Amino acid sequence: MLSDTDLQTILPDLKTTSLTGYLYRALDDDYLSTVNSFIGSRRANGRYHHRDDQLGTLYLAEDEMGAAAELRQRRRSLLPPAPFQQDRAHGTYTAPFLVSLTRLIDLRQLEIQEALETNPMELTGSWKLQNEHGQRAETQRLGFAALNAGVEGLIYTSATEYRGNNVVLFSRNLPIQMQASLPSIFPDQIVQHVGDLEQN
Repeated sequence: MLSDTDLQTILPDLKTTSLTGYLYRALDDDYLSTVNSFIGSRRANGRYHHRDDQLGTLYLAEDEMGAAAELRQRRRSLLPPAPFQQDRAHGTYTAPFLVSLTRLIDLRQLEIQEALETNPMELTGSWKLQNEHGQRAETQRLGFAALNAGVEGLIYTSATEYRGNNVVLFSRNLPIQMQASLPSIFPDQIVQHVGDLEQN
């Protein structure tokens, strides 16, 4: 990966891509009230952000299977995905986000990787291990530089066994506030269902 200085220089001139359509987020019962929130990235590190930077990031997947795989990797349990339906066995929900974005950098493209002097191994490597040694991961440095370059988000290949495509969004650079396409029963009735389950 390029140095921080070189990233700041090159990112504003990199080719960007557009994306219109649905992206997905899978979440647990405990996070139902924050489905549209970027606050989680200010509490914990992620592949393309460090909580100390207070970036305001939201990680979404290109399909429901990918969203489920990301959540499964975080909690190591089976996750049969269902479009915004409650999975009573696991307390899991999948939320669709309708997006219309024009300034994304696609890290899957070889020319982009070469410009950044990175590769698939570095982009999907263990960022947690670097953080445990008191270092910023290379991908976290990239995320911080992309935010400052005005990029709306990064498209990247998932490091899960599913190997789908994900998008990390930077709230400060988005044209509008992202909102999940929620059914009328969300969140009040679903939250009540969760409470019912806890009592049984």
